[in-house]
Amino acid sequence: DETADSDAARFPINRIYYGPPGTGKTYELSKLLKREYEQAMTSVSKEEWQNQFVGEKAVGLTWWEAAAAALYQLGGKASVDTLLNHPFMKAIAVAKSANKNVRNTVWGALQYHTIESSETVKMSKRMAPAVFDKLPDSSWILAGDWEDAAADLKKLVDEYDAGPPSAEYIKRYSFVTFHQSYGYEEFVEGLRPVLDGDTETGEIHYAIRAGAFKDLCRKARLAPDQQFAMVIDEINRGNISKIFGELITLIEADKREGAVNAISVTLPYSGESFSVPANIDIIGTMNTADRSLALLDTALRRRFEFVPVMPDARDEPGAPLAGLRVSMGEQLV
Repeated sequence: DETADSDAARFPINRIYYGPPGTGKTYELSKLLKREYEQAMTSVSKEEWQNQFVGEKAVGLTWWEAAAAALYQLGGKASVDTLLNHPFMKAIAVAKSANKNVRNTVWGALQYHTIESSETVKMSKRMAPAVFDKLPDSSWILAGDWEDAAADLKKLVDEYDAGPPSAEYIKRYSFVTFHQSYGYEEFVEGLRPVLDGDTETGEIHYAIRAGAFKDLCRKARLAPDQQFAMVIDEINRGNISKIFGELITLIEADKREGAVNAISVTLPYSGESFSVPANIDIIGTMNTADRSLALLDTALRRRFEFVPVMPDARDEPGAPLAGLRVSMGEQLV
C-alpha cells in the first residue's frame, strides 16, 4: 500500500521485508526509496544542497586540504578564526570529533604546508605541498604552486558555489549489506589506519572513523525536515548484537532524539554522547531461505515490523517475473 508507506515514512520506522528468493523484495524496496527518499534538485534550496554536499564530499578532506579549499572560497586570504568557522572546517571537526584541539591542529597544518621562502613562519620541518604563507597581521594566504597542488580542491569549491545541478536527485539513504564478517566498526564507528599528511612525520596511525549508520545520522541532523533511510540488505546474515551494539535500544521510535523517552549512550571508541535522530528510518531485507524468521535475534524482532513479500507475478518493467512465460501443455501462462 503506497499511501500507507508514504504516511509511515514521516515517522521513524523500523521495517524488514522478508520472503523467499526472487519474490521482489529489492524491487519493492527500490520503489519505496525512489518515492520517499529521493528529491529532485529543482525542489532543493541551495543552502540545503550545500549542507549535504559538505557532508558527503568535504568531510573527507585532510586539514590542509580543507584550509586550502576554505581560503580559495574566501578569496585567498583569511584569519584562522575565519577558517575555523568555514563549513568545510566545521564538518571535518565534527567528523574527527576525537580531536579536542582543532585550533592547534589547523595551525599546525598551515605551518607544515607553508612555503620555504616564508618570512613569518620559521618551522624547520615542512611538508609537501607548500601552499600557504602567513602575513604580518597573522592572516593566511594561498602561495607557491597552490593552483596546481589544489586543482581538485578548486573544482570542489566551484561545484559547491554553483549550487544544485537541475538534472539530478538528492538521495537521502545509505545502503549496506550484512554478512558474517560485518561488524560494529563498519556500521557505527571504529579504528581505521590513515596516512596523516598534516603531521610532521606523515606516518600511518589509527584514527576513529564513523561507520555507515553514524555517518547517516550526521547527515540527517543537517536536514531535520527531511526523512532519511538506512537500508540493510540481507539483515539476517549479520550478527545483530555485534553490529548494532548499544544502538539496538536507541533505534526504537520512542527512544529517538526529541522523543518522550529519548536515550543517548556513550560510544566506546570516540567517547561521544550519541543518539539516533527521529528522521531516520531503518529498512532491511531478509531472505528466508538463508535463515528462518524464528531464528532471528529476539531484540531485533521486537524492534522491527516484518512485512512479507510474496512472489510478484505482475508483467511490468522491473518486476521480478516480468516477461516470463511458462507453458502448461498447450496453454501459455
